[in-house]
Amino acid sequence: MKIIRVTVLVLGLFTFVGVNAQDTKEKAEKKLGWMDKDKNNSISKEEMKAFYEGKKNKKGQAINGEEIFIGSDHNNDGSVTVDELQQKVNWKKVNQGKVVAKTKVVTKAKEKMSKELPEDKSERKLNWMDSDKNGSISLEEMKAFYKDKKDKKGNPRNGEDIFIGSDANDDGKVTLEELKKGVDWKKANAKKK
Repeated sequence: MKIIRVTVLVLGLFTFVGVNAQDTKEKAEKKLGWMDKDKNNSISKEEMKAFYEGKKNKKGQAINGEEIFIGSDHNNDGSVTVDELQQKVNWKKVNQGKVVAKTKVVTKAKEKMSKELPEDKSERKLNWMDSDKNGSISLEEMKAFYKDKKDKKGNPRNGEDIFIGSDANDDGKVTLEELKKGVDWKKANAKKK
């Protein structure tokens, strides 16, 4: 009796799986028919994007047809077939593509920034601090630059002290040449007293 029940259960399971697979193929064929505007039995990225244009998911968010295309094109041949539509969207692949794209953008931004910045450390400092780009650093610019910055020991940096120790000729501005000389801490500490 037990063997008969198990046999019926297994046969029922195979029947369900077979019907479910048939149902999935029929749904995929219908979907392909709706999207395949040029009737070549495959869906291009443009057709997928056009199909999902203006559509929203159950949460009310816009559906991104390009992302669905990327996740559905399992063999990466640039088109989606009925067989690929039967499979689940590979969201891992979609998200990996986003990470790669984001990495490329960040890398390009870093490359651009490194090309724009001078190689000399003092020139870079002047470039970062000189907010009005007049070629010298005022007390306000120095204080703003060092605000909330800490030294290697974790102590707050004092932009005013650094300015006083860097402004060698006391003309109220720090030039590139003065930055290159460094901070005269004796002068900075003497002004405090």
